[in-house]
Amino acid sequence: MMMIIRRCLFSIQICLAFSRNQQHISSRLSVLTRRIAMPLMMALSVTSPAEAKSDFELQRKAYLQAERALKSGNLKSYQSKLQELNDYPLLPYLKYEELKRDLDLSNSEKINSFVQIYADAPPSGWMQRRWLNYLAQNQQWDAFLRAYEGTEEHALECHHRTALLELGYPNAAFQGIEQLWVVGHSQPDECDKVFAAWIKSTKFEHALVWDRLFLVVSNGRTSLADYLTRFLPVAEQPRVTTLIEAHRHPQRLLKNPDQLTLTDTIDARIYAYAVTRLAKRSPELAAYYWQHNQQALTLKASDRYQVMRYLALKYASRNLDGASERLSSIPERFANEKVRTQRIRTALSNQDWQSVLTWIQALPKEEQQEPRWRYWRARSLLERGHQQAANTLFEQLVAERDYHAFLAADRLEVNYQLGHAPVAVTSAELQALSRIPGLVRANELYSLRRYTSAYREWNQVISKLSGRQLIVAAKLAKQWGWHYNAIATAAKAEYWDDVELRFPLEFQPQVTLAATQASISPAWAFGVLRQESAFNQHALSSAGAVGLMQLMPYTGKSVASELGERITRNHQLLDIQRNIRYGTRYLSKLLKRYDGQTALATAAYNAGPTRVDRWKTKLEELPADVWIETQPFSETRKYVNNVLAYTIIYENRLGQKDNSLISDFLPRQPMTLEAQTESKTIDLSYRQNTTHPKLKLADNKEQQP
Repeated sequence: MMMIIRRCLFSIQICLAFSRNQQHISSRLSVLTRRIAMPLMMALSVTSPAEAKSDFELQRKAYLQAERALKSGNLKSYQSKLQELNDYPLLPYLKYEELKRDLDLSNSEKINSFVQIYADAPPSGWMQRRWLNYLAQNQQWDAFLRAYEGTEEHALECHHRTALLELGYPNAAFQGIEQLWVVGHSQPDECDKVFAAWIKSTKFEHALVWDRLFLVVSNGRTSLADYLTRFLPVAEQPRVTTLIEAHRHPQRLLKNPDQLTLTDTIDARIYAYAVTRLAKRSPELAAYYWQHNQQALTLKASDRYQVMRYLALKYASRNLDGASERLSSIPERFANEKVRTQRIRTALSNQDWQSVLTWIQALPKEEQQEPRWRYWRARSLLERGHQQAANTLFEQLVAERDYHAFLAADRLEVNYQLGHAPVAVTSAELQALSRIPGLVRANELYSLRRYTSAYREWNQVISKLSGRQLIVAAKLAKQWGWHYNAIATAAKAEYWDDVELRFPLEFQPQVTLAATQASISPAWAFGVLRQESAFNQHALSSAGAVGLMQLMPYTGKSVASELGERITRNHQLLDIQRNIRYGTRYLSKLLKRYDGQTALATAAYNAGPTRVDRWKTKLEELPADVWIETQPFSETRKYVNNVLAYTIIYENRLGQKDNSLISDFLPRQPMTLEAQTESKTIDLSYRQNTTHPKLKLADNKEQQP
């Protein structure tokens, strides 16, 4: 089809050329060209990465050859190929590789020109960082200040402060330096010089050393703490050893606090730190030592209530007696969001429905309007016997597309409302956006399978868009088949109602086949895939999970072995068909382990079966929706909410019969004897917090499915 369009355009151009001397014919052909060629050109302008592949075919070949020639040092061949690439979108990447080989003051004009010309492209930023580091290493401080435009990179920020210091501006060099200093880790070596000058100045305060020491020790960086000790007065230095003791052996210090003067502010902080450190292991014992000496401690109110918050939250997470009282004792001005929500969840765990109502009503007005708390307010009213008031709240909630709205619909026995309102954008809008140089580069990088660079270009462009442009960009990403980008961009635009855009059916043949073979619901498989990777087939998480289903390598190899297959390299798990097949197989095993209970299997896919086995004992005491809401891991709680809601949405998208969230997906008790035995004998790999960081960030921005 695209070839036919191009031939039509070529024929029109030939006609125009032959009629150049015949004005009336030229005029008529010009009109004809506008009527025929313009729609065809617009069809050509907005293409998918696959369709765009031929647009730069010859230049792409020359680019790859030039790249290889430059890498091998064959500059003659490189220059020859470079002549063919003047209008090739990836030229800045090639020029960057050329320039970085020859950083020198004599090339400053060429380097500055490159940074300005390609200011919208990532290589410009790379070159600027390299150039600034070169200038700093060669102590060219005047040139450095002229080139420096601000950065979030600490090494370059410290170079900038050093430049100001060297050129005689110490006050400017030290302004705001406390933010660089008070961190719980080592800063780059580039900061040493300006730190040393600041410490010797009158601007430095020893209290800042202690602020940093508490952060450093809490991160387990005791060797760095030893180094920082030298910046304290000699009389205070032994206390660092005491702080490290509080970190390593908190109970020993709390049991024998004679080495501390509890009325001293630093010693009081050390004692308080030991309490929070011990609370990680034994909240009740930590609370005993806190109660025993807290009145004697000289602490700021904020520090005192920080300890009390920590103890209260630990009590609540372990469902210990007295959790409600501890949470209630924290004054509202010191109660953060964790405390406010944990008060509600603790009341739910105790099935204290009046307290649930009380604490929901105590939330800030904006938080009260979240679907979660509107649902639990209605549930509390229902449990208190106020059915009409509860139903009124449920009715208001069901119009939304949300896990808790779906629960409300089940309570009323009405259909789920997906509220699909597709975005309407014009071809002219898509065309204009697709011509932005950064998106042209992203498209071409994707064609070269340089996915990280392609996403980087996309994100750099998207970061500068707003409003309508973001919505158009989301539709453009969908048109290109970049569903992860479409989902993330729609979230950035805060447009939630284009269900087809946000819940695509990409890879439907593979998902349907694999799910059917594994005897699980394709909608559930889609729900997990959507939550795990948001359709980014190249996703790699910091924990090592890979691909669409975010498989851990151990899990992938285990499933492969069961299927009589072999995985020799983790990269093999990125294969779309294999990743989906292994992921659905793993889900099938989890579903069998938990007697067909989707919510439990979903939780285990995220948190690991060992934890879920421990949590499920509470199912004998709690209603299923309460059990999910009171899971101790907030990540798993959100994960289960999302996957179950997404499963409902995908049932609709696949044209399947709607299941009931409460009846079909929420857990039930008791499990069959066979499933309990299966739960004890099957060993499945643990996979907590494996979602790709960028994907997690995108999903965290999504406040509703």
